[in-house]
Amino acid sequence: ETEFNGITKNMRRMQLIFKYVIEHYKEKITLSDAANVISMSTTAFCSFFKRETGKTFTNFINEYRIEAVCTLLRNFPDKDINEIAWQCGFTDIPYFNRYFKKMKQMTPKQWRTELERWLELVSTTIRKSLIWQIDEASSEAIREAMLELKHLGEK
Repeated sequence: ETEFNGITKNMRRMQLIFKYVIEHYKEKITLSDAANVISMSTTAFCSFFKRETGKTFTNFINEYRIEAVCTLLRNFPDKDINEIAWQCGFTDIPYFNRYFKKMKQMTPKQWRTELERWLELVSTTIRKSLIWQIDEASSEAIREAMLELKHLGEK
């Protein structure tokens, strides 16, 4: 396999495919579309992609889309889950729900709820930590002030 500036031909092909998916994941992407990006037949493309990644192209796209859904679920907690799924390229909502559950071991709604619980726990933990740090700082400041007063009294 020849290299050009340290990048093999297959690495370059994968870069082109990843770039294509990133730019088009919200749209319908066919195997033919992806194969055309790197000038391969669909059969050769499927073999190539599976050999390079260990997964099918369809699974790769779905996993990418699920991660995009999770990002939007996190960033837009009030937005409708189905709307987010559509926005990320899923046109079949029951399929989306099955695939999400298969990948995350919970439904999108459960995932969002777990995320909210986790964020609340983190928020509470951070608040407690900050309060403890403030208390520690206050205690230290009081000790220093008392020492300073003691020193002033000795003079």
